[in-house]
Amino acid sequence: MAETNSDYDGTLDYEERAARDNARAARTLSVTLPVSRLRLMDLLCTAVEGGSNYWAKFRHSRRTADLDYLQVDVAEHEASGDGPPMERVVTAEDLLVGLQRLATSTMETANQHLLDAISEDGGDATTADVVLQMTVFGEVVYG
Repeated sequence: MAETNSDYDGTLDYEERAARDNARAARTLSVTLPVSRLRLMDLLCTAVEGGSNYWAKFRHSRRTADLDYLQVDVAEHEASGDGPPMERVVTAEDLLVGLQRLATSTMETANQHLLDAISEDGGDATTADVVLQMTVFGEVVYG
């Protein structure tokens, strides 16, 4: 059977052609999902009040009148790498970075954590912890 693709060099067998065609068919999909500020504050609250306290200590939080977290100082109990323990200020809006990193992560559970994080239920403490770690480290370091 004659090959109709212009880049056929006459040497591909059936499996090689199938693999090449599958590679060409692979596409990406970009989706924009709205994430409310309340959802981000809920994720930060869940991380602070139970999801991440096994590796992080939190202090100097800034909260709304309804006691939702707007900002918190996060510090590792002990350094995860060669340098000193990580310390930084994290706002609820900063968690968007963690969500974006989850969206492109190859971590096995990334998709489920992303879906849980943006759902109305908001996921659980583990999901909030993963989002916070993706925000501050760019990967899951603990747990």
